[in-house]
Amino acid sequence: MKAKFPSAPIFRSEYLRGWRPGLCLILSTLSLSSCSPKAQLSLFQGTSSQEAVAKLSEKLKAPVRVLKIEIQPETLSIQVQDPAAPTHVNEYTYRKITGLLAMVLPAVVGPTPVRLNLINPNLEENLFDLGEVNFTAVPKTVEEAVLRVALDGGGTARSIQIQRRVGILPPSSGDIEWNISVAGPRESAAAYADGQGRIRRLNLDGTLRAQALDYTKDPKALTEAITQIRDQFGSEPVFNHFSVSRLDVSFSARVSKGSNETRGYNCNLNGVRLGLNDAMNIKLPKTMETKREFFSIDDTDWSRVPAMCKIALGKINLPHPNIHSIELEKPPPTLRERPLRWRAQVIEGAMGEYGFVEFDPKSGQVTHVQLPDSQVKPVDFLDPSKTPELLANIKEDFGPAARFQEITINRDRAWVKGTAPAHPGEVRQYDYNAAKRADPGIANSFKNPMDEKSGPQDLFGAAEFQVYEARLGELLQKTLDRLRLNEGKIDRLTFFKQSPFYPGNKKLLLEIRCQGKGDDGRIVYDPAGTEFDLVGGHPSGPV
Repeated sequence: MKAKFPSAPIFRSEYLRGWRPGLCLILSTLSLSSCSPKAQLSLFQGTSSQEAVAKLSEKLKAPVRVLKIEIQPETLSIQVQDPAAPTHVNEYTYRKITGLLAMVLPAVVGPTPVRLNLINPNLEENLFDLGEVNFTAVPKTVEEAVLRVALDGGGTARSIQIQRRVGILPPSSGDIEWNISVAGPRESAAAYADGQGRIRRLNLDGTLRAQALDYTKDPKALTEAITQIRDQFGSEPVFNHFSVSRLDVSFSARVSKGSNETRGYNCNLNGVRLGLNDAMNIKLPKTMETKREFFSIDDTDWSRVPAMCKIALGKINLPHPNIHSIELEKPPPTLRERPLRWRAQVIEGAMGEYGFVEFDPKSGQVTHVQLPDSQVKPVDFLDPSKTPELLANIKEDFGPAARFQEITINRDRAWVKGTAPAHPGEVRQYDYNAAKRADPGIANSFKNPMDEKSGPQDLFGAAEFQVYEARLGELLQKTLDRLRLNEGKIDRLTFFKQSPFYPGNKKLLLEIRCQGKGDDGRIVYDPAGTEFDLVGGHPSGPV
């Protein structure tokens, strides 16, 4: 027996005649609505975004406090605080729907609950009034953003996010900001505007230009950056540091005229902005701050930077040398005033050993080369031929008017405590080694209580220790012979007046220390070459 199935309905032509006028009307309406100029506009064009906000406002309950607005070509979403439950945020979305779908689907949907995950956990500080956003500026701002980022192959706006800027350390909320995302066939970028739609800065990090950028090699890019900085900060002596690296030009400038307080900034393709520490309000301890002198942006020839970087690569012999950065600064006085200088750091790979090359800021001529540690030839300051050379350098560095508290000479290092032309009333310590000469180092960050007890009567001049120089070889040999140490060698020389061991002394003394196999000793001499004191060893004759 055959199963019976319901027969399909048969529409005869006489039945369709009654439907034909209505069907034609629907198709005509659908065609006209989708082809009208207004229907083809995105929310970035004309008054579309304003109309979308007006539609959404019909569903929003006053007062309208906004957390975030996002505009895309076909949708506009607003996250708002729930007035009835102030700790809650809901999202309402306007959808630009045309044609037959507009007859079926609502244009506005919501409220949809929002799960909050705020950097600044204080919700109130993240909110703003809807009236603070100038939606009439959307078309012009989007057009300007696309022009300003100038993507390769052109670009189109993908979205606009509007919310308060957020600081991470400490968590805080700032002004209202538009983040306009622009994408092209090969690259992307972003433009940032204020609440009224005025573009304030760009982010071109995702562009091909940013990937190929190198300020240490590209004079045109460097000139553009320096022009931006000069236009914003002027050419007065308000700068105390510049650092040019591959990705940006960073610098420090006075907070206000006459102030010694500075802020750090960065300049790159995105423009000038606060450096990370200042943007996050991070303050370094006073002991970590570097004191520098102020100068003008025009005190150097910026066009020479790429050439100086190239020269620096040739001066520091490394297998894979790179320019880490080249810095412009006028260091604080050490022995005497120090001039403005460029200092290029050449590094092996990304984190290998490094050296420095210094240049004159105007001529670009090399003034000093500091080799990597592995390439520095060792020096023995106690070698009979090297000690006089070291003492001559000290006299040259400090000048004839300098006064010394102590000069100590080891085999691979010497340090000098004394005054200098730049600090005539203050005793400071300076180090000498194979790589550096009269380096203030970090020793002056810590005060020795014994040094503070020293007065002018405890200082001596270069002419006073010269009396020892002529007979230094004789005294060294006399010490070895007198102490009779097993395999004894000279270990240290010290010129001094003040000592807790000799509180009544007023003469310049020379202490010569010796180290032997399992034993040591020392002899102190006065300017006449007479033994002032003897300690240790196995001396021959009376002590």
